Amino acid sequence: MFCPSCGKDLAETERFRAMTVCPACRAAVVVDAGAARVAGTMALLAQTPSPLQVGGVGSLMGRTFQVAGRVRYGYRDGAWDEWFLFFDDGSQAWISEDGGELTFESFARTTPPMAWEDAQPGASYQLGDETFVVAEKAVAICEGAEGDLPFPVLSEEKVPFLDLEAPEAMATVEYELDGSVIVFRGRQLDPGELDMQTAPAVAGDAGGGFAGDEQRRERVVKDTTQAQELRCYGCGAPLPAPGSEDSELTCAHCGSTLDLTQRHVACAECGVTIPVQGGEATHALACPKCHSQLDVSRDEARLLARSAQQQTRGMTFELGTACTLEGVDHVVAGYLRSRDQKDGSISHDYMLYNAERGFRWLGCESGHWTLYSVTRERPSVDLRSGAARQGRKVTCGGRTFTMYWRGTTKVMAVLGELPWVAKVDDVSHYLDAGSDDGYLLSAEWTEQEYELYLGRYLPREEVAKAFGVAVGKLPRPRGVACHQPLRGAAFLRQTGVIAAVVALVMLVLTIGSCGKGDKVDTLNAIPDDGPNGYVGTPAASESFAITESDTICMVEAFAPCKGDTWTYAEVALIDAEDRALLDFSVEMSYYSGYSGGEHWTENNRTDTAVFKVAKPGTYRLLAFAPDQMRRERDCSPRPIRFTVYQDVTLTRWYLVALILALLWVVLTIAIIKSHEAKKLA
Repeated sequence: MFCPSCGKDLAETERFRAMTVCPACRAAVVVDAGAARVAGTMALLAQTPSPLQVGGVGSLMGRTFQVAGRVRYGYRDGAWDEWFLFFDDGSQAWISEDGGELTFESFARTTPPMAWEDAQPGASYQLGDETFVVAEKAVAICEGAEGDLPFPVLSEEKVPFLDLEAPEAMATVEYELDGSVIVFRGRQLDPGELDMQTAPAVAGDAGGGFAGDEQRRERVVKDTTQAQELRCYGCGAPLPAPGSEDSELTCAHCGSTLDLTQRHVACAECGVTIPVQGGEATHALACPKCHSQLDVSRDEARLLARSAQQQTRGMTFELGTACTLEGVDHVVAGYLRSRDQKDGSISHDYMLYNAERGFRWLGCESGHWTLYSVTRERPSVDLRSGAARQGRKVTCGGRTFTMYWRGTTKVMAVLGELPWVAKVDDVSHYLDAGSDDGYLLSAEWTEQEYELYLGRYLPREEVAKAFGVAVGKLPRPRGVACHQPLRGAAFLRQTGVIAAVVALVMLVLTIGSCGKGDKVDTLNAIPDDGPNGYVGTPAASESFAITESDTICMVEAFAPCKGDTWTYAEVALIDAEDRALLDFSVEMSYYSGYSGGEHWTENNRTDTAVFKVAKPGTYRLLAFAPDQMRRERDCSPRPIRFTVYQDVTLTRWYLVALILALLWVVLTIAIIKSHEAKKLA
């Protein structure tokens, strides 16, 4: 087949080809029923440091494939490439490449459940037997294509699409202008799974670009006659043309160094050459010379906003500052400052970059630090909906979170590099939920995009150590963050549980020890009548036998007094040889009367005493009522009845332990509740 535009021979080897782009004249040739017709022209797509290239051969999941074609789509937040593959077994698939991230997808024969207009970012989306979440809703524009494709595409063609995410899968839904809908399902691809057998020949700009994989970082330099002029990002002075062996250029005026092994772009406003640490993963950055905000997701930088005074007050770490967190070395590549539209609080977010692991965020709000990144785990509740109320529990990724704050933020300043296109005055909504073990679940969404982040609370000491600064250099925390763990929480909870168990055991023992022990005998001691009606002679009881050694004994004394009577007696325990071993006192009383026309009594005619007997044997009680004892008038002396018990359990010690254990449980609950209440303050 020959190109209808220029006549170049177009090899026909792909039986499923529906369109091919002529490599000579860039004509988009549509193959229809064996005939070829030109359907416009395609822009020349610049090569990128991608492991994929049209015509390249590789293997994936044990199968060999060839890269047949490529389509580049642009949208408001940047651009991405779609690589069309056909395998040696006749099957076909796509690899989507966006900011260095690869997604392997294939056509899914399923019917989408909703129209593009009805889809909302963050909403659930059912495809087959799997539930996805709408992560992004936008309109893409075809910026160009090359090679062979299984369906025709047109330059500048607009394609509404949805990006869907699930914990272990991804999907893309494309809504064509003719009303048809195409669904692709797949998963994120680890670059290590992709084995390219032909190295792409990547052409960079003057001094930029790579050949082979990114780890070899082989430079490919264009002819210097076609090279773009390089200008220092520090002072704007021209830089000398790089030689074939140069890996960096140093400005002779200000001493700034340009690393030629990194991707670099020319500022669309002032023209200086800006190094891009994040490579293709960086979609936006701020020019270090003129501070203009640039979209660098495409081959050439595009101006987002001209220089504006950036509100960076409160910025703790400068761009380029190195740190080590969780054993990984990072550098501060970007900065975002936002204001909460409701309470005016300011958040400082630092974009941390590692060449192997990509971007992560380090956030600081009210002196509280959080290290977080994007997560694909989905919560049990739609965080955008009215069901996401303050105080409600939500589960995500095996953790339980409590919802605390929701609101709207506005971007106040953007510096350095970001993995998406962001600019000053951008507005987004958020909801924060915290867990007891120090993790933050944060959802952010706009009308076009929904993102979920999982973060870990970082104490000031850990942040200071990571950046090698004194703790006093960091802002002091104010209040309590919604995911701030309670200091000593593990100790409190463990001891609280132990105290609750102890309290339960003590309660059982207290109830079980309410008995009086084993009854030994009931004895009477009858006092003699002394002068003037007072008892003055000691009275001895009958003998009783104690059969246990080292036993706790209890004596219950009862005085059958009537009328207004108060009885006090001192009692001694004597053994068989009439030796006094110990003494104790008992007090009994009975009062009655009338008050306000009602009869009242105060009856305390029983008293008890506890003592320990070391040896078993025969014992007696000797009761002595001194002259302070008063009994009712015209009444003969009444006996004091003693009931003796042995093997008695002292309930009061169990009761004391029960009270102490309950106090610790109550204190633990109060501390935890107070900490939770401060999160809402």
